[in-house]
Amino acid sequence: MISASVTAVIVDFKNYNMLEIIQAKVGLEKVFLRAKLALEDLEKKTPHKKKLIENQRDSLEELAYVRVILGALDDKCKLLNKEIYDLRKINLEIKAENLNLTRSNQKMIDNIEL
Repeated sequence: MISASVTAVIVDFKNYNMLEIIQAKVGLEKVFLRAKLALEDLEKKTPHKKKLIENQRDSLEELAYVRVILGALDDKCKLLNKEIYDLRKINLEIKAENLNLTRSNQKMIDNIEL
C-alpha cells in the first residue's frame, strides 16, 4: 500500500522540488546502507539462517534497483524542467514579437486612415 506522503508527492509532482528529490535519494541511500549492514551482520553472525539471508539479499537488490530508477527519474525531471524553461522562454519571445507586430499593424492601420 502506498503511504499518504508518497501519494501526496505523486499527486503534487507538478510542483517538483529538487530539494525533495535530494532528500528522497539520501533517505533511500540510508535505507540501502542499513540493509547492506544488516545483511553483512546476518552472514557473519547467523550463517545458518539461509532463508533470512536470501530474503535480505533480495531486498538489497530491490533497493539497488529502486536507487537506479530514482536516479533516472531525477535525471529525466531535470531534463524536462530544462525543456520547459526553454519552451517558456521561446513562448515569451513569441509573445513579445506578437505584441510588436500588433503595434506595428495598428500604426499602419492608423496611417491608412489618415
